[in-house]
Amino acid sequence: MKSMIYPAVQKTMKPAIDIMSININAFEKLCANRTSMLFGLMKEGIKLSEQLTAPGGLKGALAAGKACSSKIKHDATLSFLDAKDILVEAKSKNFEVAKEAYTEAKEVVTTKAAEAKAQTLAMKESVTRRVKAKADQMTSIFSKSPDVEVEVSTKPAAAKKSKESKAVVS
Repeated sequence: MKSMIYPAVQKTMKPAIDIMSININAFEKLCANRTSMLFGLMKEGIKLSEQLTAPGGLKGALAAGKACSSKIKHDATLSFLDAKDILVEAKSKNFEVAKEAYTEAKEVVTTKAAEAKAQTLAMKESVTRRVKAKADQMTSIFSKSPDVEVEVSTKPAAAKKSKESKAVVS
């Protein structure tokens, strides 16, 4: 029993597992991106503090501060653009997985609906044949008896009428 259930659960959960792994991968990339940005920020801060303590006066300090701020701005912009690319990629992959899962589910539902319809039609035909066979059997039984006049119909309204008015004993 377990061998039948486990593959079905795996197949059903595959889209969710795929989306989760895509999101985990994107999160790992984002963490690496932020870590490298923060290390770069700390590196630039240390570099700035070294330049501020070096002899050079106010002009040197202002130039070092300007260079540091432009480098931090540049690195942060690149980091945010990389993060955006990571998120857009994850979003498109998630969309593809969801689209495939929807298409597959739609095909399964359509197939099962067609099978159910075919089974319903087969059952209807089987019941109709059995009812006709019983009606024929009853007709043959009553037609052999010379004392009874019988009219059998497979339609419910006609059958009710037959019971009330046609079963006449001669």
